[in-house]
Amino acid sequence: MDLPIKLKFIFCTLLLINLVLCYDPPKRTVHNGVIIDDRLLIFSGNTNTTDYTYELSYLDLSKPFDNNNLTWTLIPKGSLPVSTSRSTAVLSLDNSTIYLFGGYMRNKITHNYDYSNLVYAYNYPTSTWSAPELGDIVTPRQNINGVIDNSGIIYIFGGFNATNLNRTTGVLFNDMNILKTDSNTWTTLSIFENLPIPCNQYTANILPNGIIVYIGGSENVGSTVDFTLVNMNEIKLFDTKTYEWSQMITTGAIDSRVHHTSVLTPDGYIIIFGGRTRDYTIVSPNLALLDTNKNPFEWSIPSSSEVNSPPLIWGHTANLHNDYMITTFGFDMNTQLQTSQVYLYNIKSNKWVTTYSPTTTTGTNTFTFNPVKPLPAKKSSKALAIGLGTGIVLCYDPPKRTFHNGVIIDDKLLIFSGYTDTTNITFEFFYLDLSKPFDNNNLTWTLIPEGSLPVYTYRSTAVLSSDNSTIYLFGGYMKNKNTLNYDFSNLIYTYNYPTSTWSAPKIGGNIVTPRQNINGVIDNSGTIYIFGGFNATNLTTNEGVLFNDMNLLNTGSNTWTTLSVTGTLPIRCTQYTANILSTGIIVYIGGSEQVSSNVEFTLVNMNEIKLFDTRKHEWSYMTITGDIDSRVHHTSVLTPDGYIIVFGGRTFNYTIVRPNLVLLDTNKSPFEWFIPSDSEVNSPPPIWGHTANLYNNYMITTFGFNINTQLYTSQVYLYDIKSYKWVTTFNPPPNPTTRGTITPVITLPAKMKSKALAIGLGTGIGAAVLVCSFIAIFVFRRKKRADDESKQRSDILQIPSVNQI
Repeated sequence: MDLPIKLKFIFCTLLLINLVLCYDPPKRTVHNGVIIDDRLLIFSGNTNTTDYTYELSYLDLSKPFDNNNLTWTLIPKGSLPVSTSRSTAVLSLDNSTIYLFGGYMRNKITHNYDYSNLVYAYNYPTSTWSAPELGDIVTPRQNINGVIDNSGIIYIFGGFNATNLNRTTGVLFNDMNILKTDSNTWTTLSIFENLPIPCNQYTANILPNGIIVYIGGSENVGSTVDFTLVNMNEIKLFDTKTYEWSQMITTGAIDSRVHHTSVLTPDGYIIIFGGRTRDYTIVSPNLALLDTNKNPFEWSIPSSSEVNSPPLIWGHTANLHNDYMITTFGFDMNTQLQTSQVYLYNIKSNKWVTTYSPTTTTGTNTFTFNPVKPLPAKKSSKALAIGLGTGIVLCYDPPKRTFHNGVIIDDKLLIFSGYTDTTNITFEFFYLDLSKPFDNNNLTWTLIPEGSLPVYTYRSTAVLSSDNSTIYLFGGYMKNKNTLNYDFSNLIYTYNYPTSTWSAPKIGGNIVTPRQNINGVIDNSGTIYIFGGFNATNLTTNEGVLFNDMNLLNTGSNTWTTLSVTGTLPIRCTQYTANILSTGIIVYIGGSEQVSSNVEFTLVNMNEIKLFDTRKHEWSYMTITGDIDSRVHHTSVLTPDGYIIVFGGRTFNYTIVRPNLVLLDTNKSPFEWFIPSDSEVNSPPPIWGHTANLYNNYMITTFGFNINTQLYTSQVYLYDIKSYKWVTTFNPPPNPTTRGTITPVITLPAKMKSKALAIGLGTGIGAAVLVCSFIAIFVFRRKKRADDESKQRSDILQIPSVNQI
């Protein structure tokens, strides 16, 4: 019997929800795992299906989790360019690039074996794969493990070359190949003494003294004999400083093995886990420690290592992150099945645990083969979304960015536009819910799919209307959404919050030229004030001119007016901050200026404040005192008690400014700078190109560029304006009063609240969404049409020098 239309729709919706809930990666073995930026990235390998696998997914290590309740996130645009298994992945020193080498490699289109490129590089900040051009030729290899030294050289020892890919027969090697990541060149070292037996399926870890420790695997003493397992008490050592091999004999009852893992702890222990014999039988112990602090090295078995121990697995990965060795996937020898399980070993207590808790202090991120430094908050990832390969998204992880906009409406901090840390153009519109408490290291962003911007822009300004219903987005470097060419045909776009729709209103009055690096404010009558700014007249060289005019947008009539201001006009200026006081005076702080067209831009003295009276349309100037560094790309917010909080920014030379945070008391005459005594305690790093919004007792800063790490960041920082302290926890008041970026705003009346702001889609609407939608619409329309018939029958720029910005 046919289901009623409502039940069909509900069934379709439930099916969709089931698909959306989370990304469930295929079970696999002989894959790779690398940790960057508190994310354990998993890719490649042999899956438990007949399908080739290209997906790149990650487990968020910045949040606590239970190993039986995992949330994996798919990176749709990180799809691998090749299918490979039994390969090695090594992370660059700056944590920006993964080098994927070797393995059984298959062409993504033909699925035939393809060794035309042995190395692929994944650029983490841009989420793009490439095949770098390398120098000397190295034969294809499988079952290798690479490490990288402090100079950025990757070491690949031996390995197996399957010369017959149908029978997977081939030869072993004992050569040492090094890849210089700075010049992308291979070198096969000429070593003639103490060469090890040809070997593969080993593990490799590099010690702080530059010695690489090779453990286990299989070897071949001659071309006419079978491969044999390496004795675990015969440790191969390679000195990366002298290019010399040596061997160390250790003691301990440790079964020989292949396809095991090893991680190096900060205190010098190598933890090996799992593996199997060549006959696919179990090995003992399942976990053992090699103490490299002793001479010779010494094996030990922790007394509690068998308590709550995982089953016997091989072909898994193991990564060290803070206090945890994290093993993923592999082949369970008890069940004879591949697994998607994650196991956690606490290296402090030497116990297996089921719960992961990130440490409050910055740990030492390690990838599978070699300890690495924690990724600075510099360029990090682009949008990483939970989803299916078709693009369905559950949780939204926005791209790191600068020069974006932030506006608060209805207890939601809306973020949009900006220059991301990727090469991709960004149109997404997302928010942070301020009606709920949160920790700034554990954020939940929500994408608003229908709020996708109609244009790509950065270095623009966004002003909220007086009734909190409309965002006015003006200026910036604007690119057409279809052609991606610069397009200044519309300088203003408006976002209607209740309907979640963008439009390009027809604006009358005076003609205003395109502007970048401006900050707008709105007065109580609904008039938006745009002062000065930069106009890039040459978009190739980014040269242009500065302005010192004042343009008014009447939001009631949608008309521009360029004021004819008499008196002493300010020097042409850009990159300032603007706040409007309750008296109607706009306060302009900092930025860059140009006294005439033939001289370079200079930084504005922070003690020379520009004031514009919105009632009299007059300029005035105030000189104050204070040791405050001049700056650009800083932020400012106005508190209810008349303090303007200035935060961050940089010099023309991209260096830090001091103090990082300072307050301007506008209650005094002249105004007075004030540096809170605790402003440096738990202070964020020096950043620029961020946003700052005031919400109740908090100044909330988002994203920006971290000067210390030279990386983009997606971090949110919280400054309590009552205690004058940086805090990590946000707690909304019982009866919140929302404040916008430029001026205090009230909570949107219930009748004007937006439609449901849904957890959004990633790069496009997923196939499942479309299918379900089409089915629902089709069935509904057929039923409606039948009913009707029955009744009838009865949608970085750098700051250059002269005339450039």
